Amino acid sequence: MRLLLLLLIPGAVYSLDCRSPENSAEKTVCTTPALRAKDQAIELQSAELKLKLTGENAAILADTEMPFLRQRNDCSNESDIPACLEKTLSQRQDLLNRAQADPNAIRDALTQANYIDIGFLRKYWTLLVGRKVSVYGCITPGETAPRIHAELETDNQPAVPLLFKSMPDEIAEFLDDQKPCAHWLVTVRKQGDKVLLYADEVLGRPLP
Repeated sequence: MRLLLLLLIPGAVYSLDCRSPENSAEKTVCTTPALRAKDQAIELQSAELKLKLTGENAAILADTEMPFLRQRNDCSNESDIPACLEKTLSQRQDLLNRAQADPNAIRDALTQANYIDIGFLRKYWTLLVGRKVSVYGCITPGETAPRIHAELETDNQPAVPLLFKSMPDEIAEFLDDQKPCAHWLVTVRKQGDKVLLYADEVLGRPLP
């Protein structure tokens, strides 16, 4: 039944391949029975909901799956990987359980998404205003002093304006030299009727 359900949905849900885990978080899930059971339950619940949800709720379920996987895999960077995974998997499982009873509950997934891309940001930014999230993109720093204005962009998405709290010379040099692409921790703000990202740190280093 479970296999048939998953096969009926094209590109339906992620599936963790424990024959070749890609990081410490996936390896821990695969070698910890309780975590593996949670992960498999999430996989099945997601497939079931993709048959049930419609319209915006269906889009939110699909759009928040990758941010959830990024957050799960980010547990690889925590000192207590099993505890991080327990928290992350339980949060997603609880959300999917609630969505089974009330389809609109899936909208809470937007408040749980932390690792997002520019496409996700542009689609849901009005619901993210005031939140700190990690947005993936490449930073192009501005040329005009004090160089606190920049843009965050990717190849297939329009750039998003980014405002830094400050721009020390060494940070400016790093951004100029490396043109780094990463997940950047920023606060989502509203400027008029458009989105603005505000950064008070760069790759974990607080800005003065």
